[in-house]
Amino acid sequence: MSQNNYYSEEEYRIKCEIRRARVEAEKKRQLRNRKLFFGGLILLVLLALIITGIVFLVKYIKSNNIAPIAPIAEKKTVQEIGKDDTETLINDIGGLDNNIIADNGISVSGEESNSSEGSGTGNGSTTGNGGSTGNGGNTATVTGSTGTAGDGNLGGAELGYACELPKRYDFSPSDIVFSASENIKEITSTEYESEYGIMVDASAGKVIAKKNAYDTMYPASMTKVMTVLTARQYITDEMLDEKVTLSYNAISYDLKNGCSSAGFCEGETVTVRDLFYGTILPSGGEAAYMLAEYTAGTHDNFVGLMNENAKALGISDSTHFTNAAGIYDDMNYSTCYDLAVIMYAALQDDFLKEVLNSRTYTTSSTDIHPEGILISNWFLRRIEDKDNCATICAGKTGFVNQSGCCAVSSLMSESGTRYICVSGNAWSSWRCIYDHVASYNIYALGNTSYHKS
Repeated sequence: MSQNNYYSEEEYRIKCEIRRARVEAEKKRQLRNRKLFFGGLILLVLLALIITGIVFLVKYIKSNNIAPIAPIAEKKTVQEIGKDDTETLINDIGGLDNNIIADNGISVSGEESNSSEGSGTGNGSTTGNGGSTGNGGNTATVTGSTGTAGDGNLGGAELGYACELPKRYDFSPSDIVFSASENIKEITSTEYESEYGIMVDASAGKVIAKKNAYDTMYPASMTKVMTVLTARQYITDEMLDEKVTLSYNAISYDLKNGCSSAGFCEGETVTVRDLFYGTILPSGGEAAYMLAEYTAGTHDNFVGLMNENAKALGISDSTHFTNAAGIYDDMNYSTCYDLAVIMYAALQDDFLKEVLNSRTYTTSSTDIHPEGILISNWFLRRIEDKDNCATICAGKTGFVNQSGCCAVSSLMSESGTRYICVSGNAWSSWRCIYDHVASYNIYALGNTSYHKS
């Protein structure tokens, strides 16, 4: 009997064969599609790996073949000013603009010691290498020898970086010493909540109040005060307007470590002056790194100069730096006392005093920023709203998780007395500001009735 009422047995067999052929063809088509899909996927992965490798290779080549910027600027400057002018420039390098260098050292003029016995020359401080005034106490005095110019050719044709110039000034361990006052107070006021703190009468060279002031802490971006101090030792006034092109290293360092930024871009050409302001006002990581490269050729070389300065200031036992931006590192540490010493040293330079006291600054015009970049020191601008005691004339903040909010600042009273305050590990930026205002009021100016409004 036939298996189909409509087809013959032969026709039915043929149709079954056609059906099987179609099923086999569909299976082959699906298999081919799967092979194409996975093959394409593998090809895309390989292509992505190749592109990634090329990108890393380009970055590696770029980061290891950067043409030195400072050497070109330096050599151009030497050619432009000529031999006669270089000799004049060398003669200008030996002193600070505010006439604090005397003979082979620097003494702080116009700031008297509160010592009760003994006397010194000048205005209450001894020039040269002494720095003491009898039995009454030590004045905070900056001394040291200035660099020599050798044959007067600014380092000659081999000059590469600013650090190869003679130092404009140097320090010795006895230069800046803040001794404990007879009535030193422990900071216990409920108006002051930071874990660390110190109040220094810098004019008298006395510590008048403290709270864990000699304990190790992480300075965060307060590190940058040492950064600009170290750079300024080699960078003359004439060099401040030289042009510097932001390197890939500087920008990538800033981005990789999540630093605050001044807003400069890779390849942007700014002035050395811009780098100083960019380091302090907005706490620019790229500005600090570029200032380090300009001064010493490499960031690591510059950090070595920072640590040499710590040793020269007599604070190397409790202060050590591993970077110029203040990024957290177990070996980047200091104390409130040491940071007060660094700030005091920086304020002896007129240009650094101007930078640390600036509320706002507009960087030079560039192709990328034709109108410049308006940057500001938020600490000084915000503390103006809360300060009701005197004039805050310098400030630098810092923050990393390990340090909390911290700051170093300076106040000039109506009588002309300079105070320096350092605080560490406040729980907020506003708490840090309130602590500085409270400390100045209560411990520096004797306003014991002060209460945070």
